[in-house]
Amino acid sequence: MQDNSGFSEPSRPGGRSKTTPLCGVVVYCIVLNIYSFALTVTANSLHPIILPVLVREMAPRVCKATYLGFLTFSGLVVPIVVQPVMGALSDRSTTNQVSPGEAARYVGITPTWPRRGEAL
Repeated sequence: MQDNSGFSEPSRPGGRSKTTPLCGVVVYCIVLNIYSFALTVTANSLHPIILPVLVREMAPRVCKATYLGFLTFSGLVVPIVVQPVMGALSDRSTTNQVSPGEAARYVGITPTWPRRGEAL
């Protein structure tokens, strides 16, 4: 009987198919979740913990609330401007297939995930 699903795995010598070990994928997902959690904690602690302390130390006494409000507002406005600009630059890219490493140059970061062909 012939398989017409269109999905066939290349066979290796000995009849076994080449698959990614499940353990490596699970470990990669766990590490990615830990990294994501650390970024979330860092980002969410900025406004209620770090900014009030910095404003208290640097701002004049009479306008501390104004400075804190301005910092909060500017922290909301910057993504409103930057994200559409970076999206437009990414859309105008001439490459047909963008790898994560190429996409990372638009946001100015170095990717930490494995590239194609690298081990987990």
